[in-house]
Amino acid sequence: MDQAKIVIVDPERSYALHLQEYLRGRELPFETDVCFSTRTFLDSYSPARTALAVIAEEAYTEEAAAAGYSPVLILKAGGGSPEDSPPSTGKYQSMEGIAGAVRELCNEALGSRMDIMPSLARRQTRAKLIGFFTPLTRCLQTTAALTLGQLLSRSSRVLYLNFEAVSGLEEEIGPFRGTVAELLYYNECDRSKVAGRLSVMAENVGGVHVVPPMRSFTEMMSVTAAQWLSLMASIDRVTDYDFILLDLTPLAGGLPDILRECAEVITIIRSGCRVSEARVKEYRQMLKEEGYEDVYARTVLLELPVFRSLPADVRSLGRGELASYLRPLAASLTEGRAG
Repeated sequence: MDQAKIVIVDPERSYALHLQEYLRGRELPFETDVCFSTRTFLDSYSPARTALAVIAEEAYTEEAAAAGYSPVLILKAGGGSPEDSPPSTGKYQSMEGIAGAVRELCNEALGSRMDIMPSLARRQTRAKLIGFFTPLTRCLQTTAALTLGQLLSRSSRVLYLNFEAVSGLEEEIGPFRGTVAELLYYNECDRSKVAGRLSVMAENVGGVHVVPPMRSFTEMMSVTAAQWLSLMASIDRVTDYDFILLDLTPLAGGLPDILRECAEVITIIRSGCRVSEARVKEYRQMLKEEGYEDVYARTVLLELPVFRSLPADVRSLGRGELASYLRPLAASLTEGRAG
């Protein structure tokens, strides 16, 4: 069965092709095609093959309106409104503004239609799970995980998940379009929607695709290891990520079982501090007593020096002192995957 597509219908050829090129670079859940006339659109694309019709106002004829396409976005030269029926947006606003309206309607389509599937790549190789976990606090774990992800993203596709209830990431990145709780929900109820939801909500942060974390302690702690690992398996099946980075905390239910599924676990340590050394020793003893010695065997102990400065913009972590320090680790992980 053919994959459903976003179809741009606009007789203004240069504009339509420019919009298509822009949308193709926005990592939307559907591929984008162009028609330069309403007649070509109606003859070539049935409603079942159209995930979203983006139609110039002058091309939205009575015949097109009666054909049953849903959802539809009308491009109006004088500006539009999502409250219109069908919703509309300004044709000559910024391309990002149009992309935002397209993304919202793609999200709507994935939630309301059972006959469409997102056009994301499939591949045979498993994504490599890399876990970050340390019993220490205030040790740059999240910064190091995102920095490593940005370094890996120069040659690989990388997904990052944060397991904090109060991460501060929304302040750094901007308003989220959902959270990982939605992915967990669809993984339980309708796995065919996971890939599309992921594509819509993931934020590109310096090359790393960041899944917005939960916003509640109780919500985070209620998720079991089996649910997390099932979601990881679903993501691996329907996307083409090479690495999935897990920024773990004790809030993650079944933490040792999640760590056991990781190809490598990166644990930040701090020498010369008695409390920090005692915590790491106690953590290792806990793994041993509970039968998870194999987790420690796959653990990379990472001691970070004191850095004079770190990039102020979270999207620029791939440059600077910390990035230089982590570059050999990134190279090792990339070579290990290639091998």
